[in-house]
Amino acid sequence: INNAKDDAAGLGVSERMTSQIKGMNQAQRNAQDGISLGQTAEGALSTMNEMIQRVRVLAVQSSNATNSPSDRQALQDEVGQLVSELNRIAEVTTFNGQFLLDGTMGTQYFQVGPNAGEVIGANGANFLTTTYGNYRVDNNGVKPSEYIPGTPPGLNPPKVAASADITGYLGTSTVNITTDDTAKTIAQKINLDTARTGVSATAVTHAHLALGHNHTFAFELMSNNSEPVVVSFATGNDMAQADSYAAAINSINAQTAKTGVTAEFSVETNPGGSISHGIKLTNSSGEDITLVPTAASSIDASLGSYGVDGVVNDWQWFDAVAPNGLTAFGTLTLDSPNSFVVNDNTAYGPDGPIYPLVSSGYGASNGTGQLMSVSSLDVSTFNAAQDAIRICDSALVHIVGEMARYGALQARFDSTINNLLVSSENTTNSRSRIEDADYAAETAALSRATILQQAGISMLAQANQMPQTVLQLLQ
Repeated sequence: INNAKDDAAGLGVSERMTSQIKGMNQAQRNAQDGISLGQTAEGALSTMNEMIQRVRVLAVQSSNATNSPSDRQALQDEVGQLVSELNRIAEVTTFNGQFLLDGTMGTQYFQVGPNAGEVIGANGANFLTTTYGNYRVDNNGVKPSEYIPGTPPGLNPPKVAASADITGYLGTSTVNITTDDTAKTIAQKINLDTARTGVSATAVTHAHLALGHNHTFAFELMSNNSEPVVVSFATGNDMAQADSYAAAINSINAQTAKTGVTAEFSVETNPGGSISHGIKLTNSSGEDITLVPTAASSIDASLGSYGVDGVVNDWQWFDAVAPNGLTAFGTLTLDSPNSFVVNDNTAYGPDGPIYPLVSSGYGASNGTGQLMSVSSLDVSTFNAAQDAIRICDSALVHIVGEMARYGALQARFDSTINNLLVSSENTTNSRSRIEDADYAAETAALSRATILQQAGISMLAQANQMPQTVLQLLQ
């Protein structure tokens, strides 16, 4: 087809195909540019991943007891520089003027087809260090007033079941809790559903044991152990000095292998502002710590539970009210890389309502995960370094997840390009059949015509030769 009069209908069809072919060829270039954009973002995220990994190593190093305060400060100096660079990378990573990691990209569309609406959408990400990290809910587990294991037989309150709904970024799960549960067992129940919710839990029990001066004590200590372990000791005269607690601390720590409970001298501030000297008892797994005096008589001692705010609350006294012992309950910490919500389903026991997770105890946070951002990373103390490990773990989930999304986007662009190549080639062939000469058919026709022409000439030549032959015979 050289002009419209050759084939008007065919010309219209071929021109529409030409538009499609040119659009598909440009769409291939667009998709290639999309791959380049994804590679730019992925490269920046890969660098950030390595930096977070380094911060995590520093946090693990800082968590070791062999580090002095000056050692930890040196580690913190490097962490501070790494965090600043993480934020700078998020601020300056661009592709052709488009910022990719500071949250301003929004949703962008890549034209990957010849027609309107044939697009692939991609969402930008915000990796400024104040916007991602670890989300946390703290609480105090089962309230001590609702569960007193030391009460005499027949006076134990019945088991009361309660529940809490945990809604994470992966889904929702209901955790059923009874008054027999400890912080450890609650954490285990939550962790069984981590794959469904994205929320994990850890538990720890801290208790403060205050003792009178110049007394001899003997307790049955229960925690990890199934059979009571007796610890006996005498206190000194000045209970504001660590030496007065040395025998008690040594006696408790001698049984750590059985009970899981460690002891150390501590000075704590009570909610009213008064100072309490005593022994800090710790079970790192979150099991309850129960102390039962060997004689059911009044003794000069008290036990307090630490709340998630680090303040000693729920003081209990060893007296005629609870002659068979007192129990300190653990605290729960729920963590997730993304925001989550915990809702208590309140139940009622003999002592009143049971708030199984969020609402229980002093210092408990509300039911919405609170962000511990990357910008807050700190390894200058042991507790801060422990939190930093959690923050780094959650930050890595964010970074690696975004890298995976960009990788999947690049793979999708690559598949799109392959499809466009095939479509463009086949459409080009179809257009050629409409507007171009069919060289195979035309060549065959030319060969046929040439053969016929040559055959005709040969026959004419033979016909011209016949009279000459006859004349020769007549001679």
